[in-house]
Amino acid sequence: LALLKTNETVNTLFDILRDGRVPKIHIAFSGKDIGSLFDENHMILTGQTRQAKVKIPETDLMVTDLSSDVSVKKGVLSAVPQHGTISGSKILSGRFDIDLLNYKDTPFSGKFSLDINLKYLPKTLISLLPDTLLADELKRINQISGQARAELELDMPTGEQMPAVRVQTRGFPFTGLYERIPGMVNVENIVFAYADDVVTLTQVTGSVQNSRLENISAVIDFKQDTRLKINSGQARLDVTTLFPWITSFERP
Repeated sequence: LALLKTNETVNTLFDILRDGRVPKIHIAFSGKDIGSLFDENHMILTGQTRQAKVKIPETDLMVTDLSSDVSVKKGVLSAVPQHGTISGSKILSGRFDIDLLNYKDTPFSGKFSLDINLKYLPKTLISLLPDTLLADELKRINQISGQARAELELDMPTGEQMPAVRVQTRGFPFTGLYERIPGMVNVENIVFAYADDVVTLTQVTGSVQNSRLENISAVIDFKQDTRLKINSGQARLDVTTLFPWITSFERP
């Protein structure tokens, strides 16, 4: 690769690929003359990575222990991971594409199927969505534990400051503390979705102290001011616990 040290695609590629092994790589060029032969737009690269460390551009996310098929064509890096780890969660499958020749920034898109360790989820979403109302609420979550299968989609168009983030889970249980709710939250099942500053919760079943929730469906809108709308479900509430908690809030 010493011959390609002025090739913008190669320079950006190895800023993203921080470490690991490349057991297989094939590089080809085409051009009308020798002067354009090594132009980055004319390079086609195919290969594999093993135990790689990859930084997702424009974010703080780092993918580690990555095994993936990779290709570069017309300045776009495409990767199809077989496995890896991202923010403490296992990558089961996925794909991401990164524009290495944008020059102004590094736009990308990706979709990952993950086995998520919920311990790391709030910190990961806060890093992706800083200075948002959702991030403020996630900072109130502590001692969360559990595992969840989820689809994570990231889309960073050129010129944007933050990626668009979409999360969709299957049903999963968890336990944790949330500063706005008194006592440990024990959820037996919940389906979580996030997109466009809106959280959708369905099939929520669980308990908080002596109160019980059954099959709750709710929407939390973080677009301008945090708003909670409960659409359906059943609840058995312990007033002796809830009344002191409700009256502890300041009236508007």
